Amino acid sequence: MLGQRSPLYSCPPEIWTEILDFACLDDGFTIRSLCQVSPFIRARSIGHLHTSIHIESTYQLFKFDEELTRLESTCVGGKKPLRTRFLCIALPAPIDEEAYVPSSEDEPDDEYQPSESDSDEADETASVSSGSDASSISYEYEDLQEDEIEELVVEIRDIRKDTEENPTRALAIGDFAQLERSRAPEDQRQYLVYKALRRLLEACSETLETFALLFIPCVVLPHDTFIPALPRLQSLWIGMGKGTNLFHNYPGDRGSRAPPALFPSLRRLTLVTTLDVTWFEDLLQSVPNPSAVAFMGDERLKGGLKAKSIEPEQWIDLSTPDREDAVDFMITHWWEDVCGNDVSNIEGWKLLERLWSRKAEREEHRLAQLGDTDMTCFNVKLVDFRVPRLAFIQGSEYFVEKHCLSSRSKEFQDHVHLDDVTPNDFVLFLKMLYPLSNGPTFSRMDWVGILYLSTMWHFSDIRDRAIQQLDNLMPFPPKERVWVGQKGYVPRWVLSAYVEYVQGELPIDSGIGRKAKETLDELRDRLQDEWEINGYDPDAVEGEVRREFAQELSRLEYQVGKRLREAWEDE
Repeated sequence: MLGQRSPLYSCPPEIWTEILDFACLDDGFTIRSLCQVSPFIRARSIGHLHTSIHIESTYQLFKFDEELTRLESTCVGGKKPLRTRFLCIALPAPIDEEAYVPSSEDEPDDEYQPSESDSDEADETASVSSGSDASSISYEYEDLQEDEIEELVVEIRDIRKDTEENPTRALAIGDFAQLERSRAPEDQRQYLVYKALRRLLEACSETLETFALLFIPCVVLPHDTFIPALPRLQSLWIGMGKGTNLFHNYPGDRGSRAPPALFPSLRRLTLVTTLDVTWFEDLLQSVPNPSAVAFMGDERLKGGLKAKSIEPEQWIDLSTPDREDAVDFMITHWWEDVCGNDVSNIEGWKLLERLWSRKAEREEHRLAQLGDTDMTCFNVKLVDFRVPRLAFIQGSEYFVEKHCLSSRSKEFQDHVHLDDVTPNDFVLFLKMLYPLSNGPTFSRMDWVGILYLSTMWHFSDIRDRAIQQLDNLMPFPPKERVWVGQKGYVPRWVLSAYVEYVQGELPIDSGIGRKAKETLDELRDRLQDEWEINGYDPDAVEGEVRREFAQELSRLEYQVGKRLREAWEDE
């Protein structure tokens, strides 16, 4: 028994936090008593202090910065003051809004009543203004004299010459010193924020494993100016707000100053909001082994991966959440890392389910603007959506009959369970089904989701529009074209992908299916021998592919016709 390790040593930090919180309920009397009675417990608990840190405002960040000053004063021998493993910093308020606090002196006085003298002054001012307007109206245009024209030409020439010799450069703030020298209130504010961020990260740099940061700065600095080397960091989550012009003065060329390798142990990088490509590429240079990292982010950042030997399979498209959801999205993502759960597969993200209830409420409020009071409640993964059913009735007879939505039906239901769709997919389909006047904007992956649902539920008009939009976004990678074409029943996309595999130099991906890969390999080898003799014929290539895959293409054609019949048939 003496040789066995006590379970006391295996308790996670969260258990100790709960114990300490409970012990402090009586103004700390219990915890002080425990510390006096059992120095052993105190010694064991003190090591878990600040293992996880969650900051939700600049006020909390600055207060913790003050606490950090106290902790640093107790450290000896160059030891870091923090042993933090999990750090989450969410600063949802834009820094420029925090920098300018409205002054009470500028607010209008509701009790003010104009006096007679005020009225007289106003009349006098109006008279003067009227007189000036009259003089401006009577002004007659006069042509420039010849000497005036020559003088103007010389002045323009001098301006051009001065511009060429001394070109103006946009301000590019690239370090703390430039922010500190600036007298602008927003620059002073974000200088304090960046400084506190850097100081906190340096204090826990030796132990930090998961770091999540969301903030909305006025000026974005290069990441290595406020993020130090984090040798043990495995998961990095960065968001910088949405819809703001953050990168208008970001230095496009950093010269010979390449970002250092800051994240040697990084395994997952999540980027929320559309970041500047240059900033993203600089961030990638801090990852010594990018091929071992799983990336999640906006699909428009994929271009930065081409020069980094990163495979497309490493990237998962992640639609940017709304600004009001971004904080909850980040905290739930970070908390799953703290708990040790695997969130590397976006399809398994059950952690976001608690956000959908609020999304459902907002969607119900949005649809209420349409004025249609004939509502049906759709239950999607335990989340209720109350929406008008008119568009469902008009869009798909199949959907109406399957779920008994028609009021004429004897089995009419005003509460429908949809088990084969996620809340996120259903919200996406509702935005397509009930667009407001400005109309929604959808990404490529959004249109893919709309295609799947419109095919599954037999909304032929929406399906046609989704196919048209995806046609405009072509070409997809061949593997993705096969996958989308098979699942969305679009045989011509599958055919074009197979043709591209045969006539191109791309390796045939096994993800399209073992049988299809073997057939394409054999067909490519056979046709290449014929091309050496008879020359390349694109029509012949397509004909051969059609012949080899006639059964699959015919099945897709048949299935799409079967699925889009107006009358529902039980498959």
